[in-house]
Amino acid sequence: MLQKIIITTLFLFAGQSYALGDINTEMQREAERQTQQILDGAKSWPIVETQFFKIHYHPETPPEELARAQLDAFVVDTLCKLDPSESLQPQLETDKLEYYLCTDLMVQKLTGYPTKGMADLSGRAVISSHFPHFHELAHLLIDLLMSERPQQILPVVQEGSACLLGGRWGRSPDTILFTAWVQHNFSMGDLEDVLTYEGFHSNPQGTDVAYPLGAVLCDLVRREVGWSGVLELNRQLSGSPEIIRSLSKSQILEIIAGICGWENGDSAAKLQKKIDSLWAGYRRCGIEPATEANHQEFEMEIVSDTGSARLFSGEVAKTIEVNSRERLVFLLSPPTQNPGFSSQIFADHFPGKEYLGEHYGLRCEPDNISLYDYASNQLLATWVAGFTQEMGAMANGPQTLKFQVDAAFNDALGKLFDSGATVISIKIIPQPE
Repeated sequence: MLQKIIITTLFLFAGQSYALGDINTEMQREAERQTQQILDGAKSWPIVETQFFKIHYHPETPPEELARAQLDAFVVDTLCKLDPSESLQPQLETDKLEYYLCTDLMVQKLTGYPTKGMADLSGRAVISSHFPHFHELAHLLIDLLMSERPQQILPVVQEGSACLLGGRWGRSPDTILFTAWVQHNFSMGDLEDVLTYEGFHSNPQGTDVAYPLGAVLCDLVRREVGWSGVLELNRQLSGSPEIIRSLSKSQILEIIAGICGWENGDSAAKLQKKIDSLWAGYRRCGIEPATEANHQEFEMEIVSDTGSARLFSGEVAKTIEVNSRERLVFLLSPPTQNPGFSSQIFADHFPGKEYLGEHYGLRCEPDNISLYDYASNQLLATWVAGFTQEMGAMANGPQTLKFQVDAAFNDALGKLFDSGATVISIKIIPQPE
């Protein structure tokens, strides 16, 4: 394994020359200083405990109850994938992880970095203004599952794994893979360009392209050998900073091929062939034009003063038919009456409207259908006509949209058509140029 490789060299850290052992010690000290800074900065904050977490929250940002449950559920789901021995979950129930929930400004004050969130591995903590921040939590859980916790993991693997498990910046893992398909469709980058440390960080398209490509790599390994292969990818492509920076493309490809069990040969060609076979499957992200001609059984309907929505069950998916004279149209699940909490995506959709715990929202336009989880602030599923080149595919007359939603979202659809759910139609007034 790479972390067993010994390199004897000198290099620079913070402008000073150190031997290998010195830099490792200095990095550890810096990590400990940062952890202590976080502890000191949040020591007076209120705390609420969940199954796996002590959540320290700034008084301005209390954690919503449903989102807390989703945070714990993510831990259970992730450990089911990555920890078949079931050794870590009972440990975390006893020795809980820390979560610091606060504003963007406070995140920077605590961590020293202008970011919305990060994982403090030495402190077993997530510090974030986003809640629940599944991406950073994925980093933390992978680190805890490593038998020999490394100083660094190859970026395309580290970030790709976190994207595949926890999504990124309000986008679910499926929407990250869909994003990768969009980028591929518009020739915005190739996986080989971001395999190495240097390639990942110098990619001219930036991290918004590099991260989804990493997710595709990790998804390929998952499909080839399961989630254990994704964890093994993190193990074998990890080590000291100088090892990670020195890895060549051919070395990385050889390790990927070994984990996947590919026969000896051109690893680059094999990887490209495997990746090419995946792209078509990423074109759909839970929502698509209605294609089932038969076996549509009416389930239920919700009606408001401005529009209506009907739900039909089919053999492979549920179909929704939305009727309204105005656009946009939102389907909202019933409120749960939890004043005092907030949802950033809900606030973006309904400026000035109080958030009352509506769990899901389905945003409907002729060229864009998107399903949101307002509690976790995530885009779960989407269809965009301009990306898939299906203009007008959802229209079923001047006032009607008709589309299919994957069975994976049956729980969300059940809530969207539950008693108390609403249809809100909003007339879009063009702004003067």
